[in-house]
Amino acid sequence: MLWPQTIGPSGGGIDIPQVVHNVRKRGGDGVIGQLCVLDLSNADAAVDNNSVGEADSGLRSVRVPVAGDQNAGVACVLTKAVTDDQDVDAVFVGRVKALVQKNSGNIAAGDPLYIGTSTALDADSPGVGKKIVAIALEAVTGPSSATLADVWIGHFGSSTS
Repeated sequence: MLWPQTIGPSGGGIDIPQVVHNVRKRGGDGVIGQLCVLDLSNADAAVDNNSVGEADSGLRSVRVPVAGDQNAGVACVLTKAVTDDQDVDAVFVGRVKALVQKNSGNIAAGDPLYIGTSTALDADSPGVGKKIVAIALEAVTGPSSATLADVWIGHFGSSTS
């Protein structure tokens, strides 16, 4: 599903398509703005990858990231709260309100965001070569716990610091 997003100054800019897919949340309830990854490793017992695109497929099931997902996970953000094993729309590319956090300090507009091991996009660099999956579109003051913020998710490459 594509939802056009206008990026640029007020009254102008360019339309960029937003990529949203219906997914099944696994491993517990989800909240609006929660970071998830595709369950390609079949971490949830209900996921078997026997049929691509079926409800039990890792290409349709999402879960909270773990350490192994930091450089290989396909990230998305949930658009609303959902109970375990239920369907929900998730944004894979585009502008979305997402949970963000940083252990110390602030997040500035334009800061890179990474897959951490929680329900929020992590602004603390996990090290050289780690995948940048989103960019902060607004400043967030002192987000030591998960805070909803405007981001652009889209898998941008690797960090250099």
